Amino acid sequence: MSNKAILGDFHVHKPAIPGLKPAKMSKRLRASGSEKSPSLEEQRAKINDVKKMIGALADKFPALCSDASILRYLRARNWSVKKAAKMLKETLKWRLEFKPEKLRWEDIAHEAETGKIYKANYFDKKGRTVIVVRPGFQNTSAVAGQIKHLVYCLENAILTMNPDQEQMTWLVDFQWWTMACISVKAARDTLKILQDHYPERLGVAILYNPPKVFESFWTDDDNDDAAEVGPDKETEDQPCSCKNVGNGDAAEVVKELK
Repeated sequence: MSNKAILGDFHVHKPAIPGLKPAKMSKRLRASGSEKSPSLEEQRAKINDVKKMIGALADKFPALCSDASILRYLRARNWSVKKAAKMLKETLKWRLEFKPEKLRWEDIAHEAETGKIYKANYFDKKGRTVIVVRPGFQNTSAVAGQIKHLVYCLENAILTMNPDQEQMTWLVDFQWWTMACISVKAARDTLKILQDHYPERLGVAILYNPPKVFESFWTDDDNDDAAEVGPDKETEDQPCSCKNVGNGDAAEVVKELK
């Protein structure tokens, strides 16, 4: 089986993309969370406390302020009510400004022409929605349009998730990828949106034919077969798995998905 890494919020332990800061590397894989989950009664109390701190905004965004959604924000902030409420408020503010629910196909049709990001018509072996990302098929330079396309795909993926699933799988295919495909601003904005406004939504990222520059995603400096990238000082959500299935081994991709 190919090497794999555990990622906390998409940080890498080496600055593989110029301008992106590295995160601290840990030698051991951590458990599902940095602290033991509270009891169901304690979770219920924390959910109610977050709702109180959100106030009237909870009525305006019932889906985002549902128990399940608040639980994701609590897990992302290590069960801190204050931090979870702050994070959720920032998401609500962002949604009021960005208005992702108003995005329509015609808004992102040009971005989607090459199929650089799309939702697959199948689920993975755990029933998760699969998002295919092909960075080598970049066809635009306007970051605003690229981010709208990303958000459109994320929102669509969430809407079509199986009822018992909260997470998605990303299959990142690096065919035709070059450094010219990378925009530091687009990369930063993508990371920020995923970290800040879609916590606990990514279950696994499968890297297909990744370039050498991305090796830091699944190996550490001591060539261990697995490595963890720790969270930043604020984001403390559960890590997602990142698996390298490189060198054109399509059978490995099928194995991971099915």
